[in-house]
Amino acid sequence: MRVLSAFGVFLAAVAPAAGKDITADTLAVLHDVLAPYRTSRDPGAEQHGRVVAAALDASSEREAARPASPAGRFARRGRSVRGARWGWGDVRPDFSLNEIASVRDALVRQDEAAAGEAIQALYVKMGRTKPEGAALAPLLAAVGKIVGRAPPETDRTEIEGPGYTIVVENARAAGKAKVSVLMSKGPDGRPARVSFAGDVTIRPDAAGRDLAARVAPAAAPDVMTAAEAEDLEQKLKGKWRDRHGGEYEISIEGENVTVAHLNPSGLVPPQARHYRGSYRVGVIRARFEVSRAEELHAGLPAAVRAQLARRNFGFDIRLEAKDRGARLDGTWSSQHVTYSPDSGHPIEKIHNPYDVALVLTRGDLRVAEGGRWPEEGGPEGVSPA
Repeated sequence: MRVLSAFGVFLAAVAPAAGKDITADTLAVLHDVLAPYRTSRDPGAEQHGRVVAAALDASSEREAARPASPAGRFARRGRSVRGARWGWGDVRPDFSLNEIASVRDALVRQDEAAAGEAIQALYVKMGRTKPEGAALAPLLAAVGKIVGRAPPETDRTEIEGPGYTIVVENARAAGKAKVSVLMSKGPDGRPARVSFAGDVTIRPDAAGRDLAARVAPAAAPDVMTAAEAEDLEQKLKGKWRDRHGGEYEISIEGENVTVAHLNPSGLVPPQARHYRGSYRVGVIRARFEVSRAEELHAGLPAAVRAQLARRNFGFDIRLEAKDRGARLDGTWSSQHVTYSPDSGHPIEKIHNPYDVALVLTRGDLRVAEGGRWPEEGGPEGVSPA
């Protein structure tokens, strides 16, 4: 079966290329994402089960390619987030590490509102006055300086083969990890996809003295056949919203897709962004190429926007259909840019892409109060050197 050879090639490629293409923490995260399926052989309905079981059997062929350690051993961050480093004095790890982890995760996701709430919860738990308003701002700034203003970059590797593509993703800022196999010929001879996914957070380690990565694998692998994707096509067309109040409209014609972000913030004059790409086996992949300075957040210096417009700069959307087309779950991708404060603001570096979570649903959603979307208050993660 095609998926068998696809996973065999993937695991064969990981071992020699781990140091170069896939980082140790990503290998560890993938180990935990796939862990539940190594002991269970009841992955779904008959047709889906054949695809998933073949993938799992193939993965066992290269046990040596898997890291022996869980994800946490590659991602300790305790020393960098201790209370003393934030000016909080002695923070007892036996009761405060959960809150510290929540602050860190929120800032990595670029969600300052959630980070502020986590800081307030920590202060309350320590028996101190809850900081609000002007008292909270310097604490957020101090934590942000330690965690870093730039979102952590995504580790993404694609392996192409005859009739298949394997995509390995560790979207650190989005807290998502995934291994997907896209096949040109599934069990019925038509395209199919199998995705093993997990949510990644930072939480106290087993000893309760430090922080480590924790992976919560999905309850079941996500399987999509060509026939199912075709049935979903009409359901995916039309208007969608994200949790921040962003409005989207999706058009699909065969394998061609357009995702229009109707109300991106910070653009002068107001305008939509049209992401164009492909729709295959339930996956939307689309890109918006910046061609004019006005297509970037107005808070960014005009000179920097003009330079980016000449550098093939853009944004990517990756979405997978979930819940029979009722939800689209994925990521929005950008790049952090470092530029000089000197006259003309010459760009010094365009960093590797990072992803943040993007979930689209139908109907009216409550717009989150506060918070920081990547296009608000810090345009597309761009900052001066």
